[in-house]
Amino acid sequence: MPFYVHSDVLDNGLNYIINNCNKVIITDSFTTTYSIVTSTAKISESNLYPTDFILSGGDGENRTITILLEGKSGGRAIKSLVDGSSMHIVLASSTQGKVLYVTEELTNINITLGNIIQFTSNISYTLSQP
Repeated sequence: MPFYVHSDVLDNGLNYIINNCNKVIITDSFTTTYSIVTSTAKISESNLYPTDFILSGGDGENRTITILLEGKSGGRAIKSLVDGSSMHIVLASSTQGKVLYVTEELTNINITLGNIIQFTSNISYTLSQP
């Protein structure tokens, strides 16, 4: 499973995502290049706000960020994708032009051009205690 976390997130912690992520983008392939995510790879996108993130885990515990995507609309698909097994979810900062986090989209559904994309579940990322 391809997976990516930007070095700014690793250096500054999960609050970096909360403070800088303003887009969730579904792509047709794995990429960490912002210009590709927002053009040739993009299927749909939605805006994110600080209230879309929950940080949990106390001192001495793993820290987890949950991104509240369930029920959020990604708008209309700008391309079709017959086999959804290559789709990824990208958290990005449009103001910085950065990909902050990439994970696989696991529903493997077919996408039809023009259909409304609806996020069906939240995603989480955990930083473990050493």
